Amino acid sequence: MNGNSGFLASMAVFRQLYNDRSNIFRVVENFIVDTIRDEKLAAFTLPDITYRINNYYSFDIPESIYKRSLKSLVRSKLLNLSNNTYNLIGNIKDFNSPNIDEIANDVKKDHKFIIESLYAFIESKTGKNLNSDDQKEVLKSFVDYFTNDSSKSMYTDYIGGFIISIKSNAEYLAKLNTIKEGIIIYSGISYGIEDNSISKLSNKLTIFLDQEILFSLCGLNGEIYQNLALEIVKFSNEINNKTLKDKGKSFIELRFLEETRKSVKNFFTATEHILRNDTVIDPDAIAMRNILENCTTPADVKQKEIVFFNRLEDYGIFVEDEIDYFSQENMKYNSISSELCKSIGSELNIKADDISFEILNMISIRRKSCVSQNLFDARYILLTETSNRLKIARSVLFNKTDSFPITINTDLFVTHAWLILNKGFSSNEHPTSFDIVTKAQVTLATRMTKNIREQFDILKIEYQNGKMSREFVTQNIIQLRNHAILPEQISDINLDVYFDGISNLEVITTKEILDRKDIEIKKAKKDIEKLANEKKEQEINAIKELNSKDSKILDLTSKLEEYLENEKKREENRLSRKRKLMKLLVFLTFVVIFTIFLYLSITSKFVSDIFSYIATFFSLLAGVYTFISFIREFNSRK
Repeated sequence: MNGNSGFLASMAVFRQLYNDRSNIFRVVENFIVDTIRDEKLAAFTLPDITYRINNYYSFDIPESIYKRSLKSLVRSKLLNLSNNTYNLIGNIKDFNSPNIDEIANDVKKDHKFIIESLYAFIESKTGKNLNSDDQKEVLKSFVDYFTNDSSKSMYTDYIGGFIISIKSNAEYLAKLNTIKEGIIIYSGISYGIEDNSISKLSNKLTIFLDQEILFSLCGLNGEIYQNLALEIVKFSNEINNKTLKDKGKSFIELRFLEETRKSVKNFFTATEHILRNDTVIDPDAIAMRNILENCTTPADVKQKEIVFFNRLEDYGIFVEDEIDYFSQENMKYNSISSELCKSIGSELNIKADDISFEILNMISIRRKSCVSQNLFDARYILLTETSNRLKIARSVLFNKTDSFPITINTDLFVTHAWLILNKGFSSNEHPTSFDIVTKAQVTLATRMTKNIREQFDILKIEYQNGKMSREFVTQNIIQLRNHAILPEQISDINLDVYFDGISNLEVITTKEILDRKDIEIKKAKKDIEKLANEKKEQEINAIKELNSKDSKILDLTSKLEEYLENEKKREENRLSRKRKLMKLLVFLTFVVIFTIFLYLSITSKFVSDIFSYIATFFSLLAGVYTFISFIREFNSRK
């Protein structure tokens, strides 16, 4: 069971056993009994059983949790305790405990297909095949992702993207949510939350909400962040309702520091300034853009500020009374120094003058000498999503007492509240932060915002050093702003757009812009030359084609002229033959007429005088003339 796949299977088993037993310590009992049976233990000590189970299942459960579960097994007569040694006195077969290894192996088979699908997804996005070492790193990152320790993993984005890509696969999501819920139960065991039932809560817990939590509560960071923040209020009120009923007083107070109030007011003032001067806002300032929406005058921004603080009061959230942090009494609990800030800053890559050090020191001073390893005895804590503050609070250089850190994020607070309220997982109404798709959306949106902020910081340095003009600054800000995205805007449909954006997100320096313009100009010239050559070639081909057509036309024209000339000659020959024929006909007609006339003139039978013959002759001649005219007219019509 060792290894990351074994840990994931163990978490799924945790969830399954919890569903059957509905008690965290009964779940731990099952692991103890299963270990006794598999390893055939007749006797063991508390450190021994703790090591065996933690080592085999990759757990980090404290001895105190095993000790409480062992007490239950002693009461059930399965074990007895003598000289700090637990002895098996009952029949292990009579103890109704499932075989955890068998359950875990079945779970591993189910998980195998999901893990292989994850490998394939990463390979499709990175364009490279994962070798065995890569796959081990991916699996480790997958475990870290579920245990909220994935900030340094190179595969975090891909894991989040993979989960979003399978959100329509109900079977896969159910199995992954089982792991998530198992880890929630495991977290409760690790922090000993079950020991802190509502009835045991005594000291008031003041939770200071950081600025971005306040913005989220009022909907300035989008829908998902608002839903997550509202669950802080919801579960705080549920705990208070129970303590009011049991003890007549509330247990949790939601507050914010005076420094946070000043920061919020400065934020609204800066928003007014931007509206008044029509300047460009930071590309990652989503809350500021939402404040500016529908605002036309600075008075509109001021009105939104009033509405903002009124809404916080409606939620029962007020500014905490100030204290003198520099009084002699309070300075005894001071946690920072310039040297410490430098050391932590060097370790975590955080500037030594980061305001986070000052804010965390204020919480530390308020805690005074309170040392507790669980949230509900911490008295004061800062609820934040600011990564620098979360990392500093967990640094061993800052938290030297091994007490519960002075910061907590939304997810961890809701987990603690859910478990102490003993809600379980039998109903379908689970917190938003428990949903793995929501977690994936928040993870990817947070990563994009972080990248935008880093690129914007580079942009400011370039501008301050005179390496970039205002025009280029504006161009870069617009480019960065286009990549800003809310969690609810990330879906399986636009994952490729997200990954393209995250990989290509960078500030363009003045030199880079000029270089790119030079490249674009050269490319444009090549394109123009290419088009010109293509056009020239087209013109040459057109001329060749036209010349070819002209040649064909000339050839046809020549043939047509030759044909017409031949036709003309044939027509002339035909007309010539007709003329000759006509001449012959006229001649023959004249000869006939003349012969007739001569015959009539000399014949003895003719009785008329000479003038009658002459008249007859001319009448015949007129008839011949009329005949010839008719023939000519007929020919001309043809």
